[in-house]
Amino acid sequence: MTSFDPTTVDLSTLPPVVRESNFRLTDAENEVFVPWAETNGLLKPAGAGLYYNLVCDPNWENHLVTAVLMAQPKAVLVGPTVLHGFGCQTQIPGALWVASPQPLPTNMLGVKWVAKPHSWFREFAPGTRLYGMPSLTPQ
Repeated sequence: MTSFDPTTVDLSTLPPVVRESNFRLTDAENEVFVPWAETNGLLKPAGAGLYYNLVCDPNWENHLVTAVLMAQPKAVLVGPTVLHGFGCQTQIPGALWVASPQPLPTNMLGVKWVAKPHSWFREFAPGTRLYGMPSLTPQ
């Protein structure tokens, strides 16, 4: 049996937000690679089984919307994020406020999840896009 060398994985060819399946490793190799890459500052856990690829872009905050949409494709921006984005308030929210149909994804760094039933999404269809994702429009 040969031992796995985590330095052989080339993260520079992968997108800024990845899942373990992007590494194309066996489960046993992922168990070695992921903790090694986190310890060495190459990956940052995003939550919901996702990781920020810090080799691709060390500014993981730039890819928060991508991670949210990968975790919950039907997510919609709401609350303070929308108010700030449309200039209705000057205070910058400490997190991205996101409505999502239940069940909610696990915790994600920088995201405040708001549970909404599927009927809410039918009634309040997003009116626009903000920061690259569906958003309510302030009334």
